[in-house]
Amino acid sequence: LLIGGRVSPQAFARYLESHADLVLGRNVYQEAQWRIEAEKADGYRHVIATASYRLYVDAIARRLGFESVIATELATDSSGHVLARIDGHNCYDAAKLDRVQVWMAAQGLAREQCYIRAYSDHVSDAPLLSFADEAFATNPHPPLERLAREKGWQILNWRDGDPAT
Repeated sequence: LLIGGRVSPQAFARYLESHADLVLGRNVYQEAQWRIEAEKADGYRHVIATASYRLYVDAIARRLGFESVIATELATDSSGHVLARIDGHNCYDAAKLDRVQVWMAAQGLAREQCYIRAYSDHVSDAPLLSFADEAFATNPHPPLERLAREKGWQILNWRDGDPAT
C-alpha cells in the first residue's frame, strides 16, 4: 500500500485495473490461458484460491474468466478505507484448503459430488493438491516437483511453450 496507509477503494481502481493488464501481459502463460479456455469448453467452473490480496486478484480473475475468488483479504476501517494489514488469516497452506471447503459449503457443493482439479507452483499448496481429484504442479519449484513425483501428480512445464506439457 505504497499510495497510503488508509486508502479508499475508489482511489485504488485505476491501479488495480492497470495491474491486472500488466499481470496478464507478462505473468500468465499462454498455456494456462489455453487450458482455462479448454476446461471452460468442457464445462469446468473456475475458482482461484490464492494467498494474494483479493483487492487486485478480482480484476485478474475477471479477465481470465474465473467465476469466484478465494483470497487474502485486506482490512478496512468503518468508513470502508483499505488499511495496510490482513483481515483474518492469509489464504495460505492448510488455511487455503479450509477456505476452499468453507466456500464449497456456502455454494452448497458436497465434496463427493464434485470433481476437482487443482493447479499450483508451490509446495505450500500441498493440502489443496491432496484434496483434489487431479493435482497439477505447474512450473513447480524444486520442493513441489519432488512432492509431485512422490505423489504421482502431473507436472506441467509451461516455460517451454508446449501447451501439452
